[in-house]
Amino acid sequence: MNNKIHSSDLLLIILLFGMTGICFAEESTGDTDQVQLEPYEEINYEDSGVVKLPDPENKKFSTPILQFFIGSIETDTSESVLGGESTILNLGFGVHQDFIDYDHLGFDFDVLMLIREYDTTIAAPPFSSISDEMTLDTFAITAGVRGFIPEESRFRAFATIGLGLYFNKLHVTGSTFGLPGSIEDDDTEMNLFYAVGIEYISTEYSFQLQYRDMPIDGGFPTFNVPSTDIGGSMWLLGFGFLW
Repeated sequence: MNNKIHSSDLLLIILLFGMTGICFAEESTGDTDQVQLEPYEEINYEDSGVVKLPDPENKKFSTPILQFFIGSIETDTSESVLGGESTILNLGFGVHQDFIDYDHLGFDFDVLMLIREYDTTIAAPPFSSISDEMTLDTFAITAGVRGFIPEESRFRAFATIGLGLYFNKLHVTGSTFGLPGSIEDDDTEMNLFYAVGIEYISTEYSFQLQYRDMPIDGGFPTFNVPSTDIGGSMWLLGFGFLW
């Protein structure tokens, strides 16, 4: 048997391999041309039920803000039997929420605790002694609608109008035959309040300066105090967290 490969046979083999490669390349190209990409379809989040996450930079416009307040209050006592006012405590907390469906509007809910002292207006009962200062405690629950400008900004100016429920207790400490005791009188009132202020809101925190006019009429017959203004002008400094 002759095992030599002649030059003519070698040339034939090369031609066969070349033709096979060309056919394979044409078939591959044809398959690629037949592939069609589906067009991009935009997802409708409202119809699909998929929850669209808010932009972190704008989450403050739909996220409640938990706020804490400290401040002072001054009551106009020029026409009142109450005198010698001094503020002992003015603290509070609250929640603010922007209305998503209404531009420039939000809702405020606040709880405030006010403690003030006044000159005692009554004499000590027989065989007793009382302090020269009586204390007025006011527990306030307020809710209001806030308007603010501009809408999408970290710095905003706002104005609020709302309704407050005020639980007031006037009391003085003393003693009878050396035994400690106190004299108390309660009053509950409801009235409108107004507030204006400025605030800064980041993606995590908020800072606020607020002026609030909070008129409250209260009467305490036990202390010879007829219905009089026990509200006043309040300055509040607020610090908040975005939930």
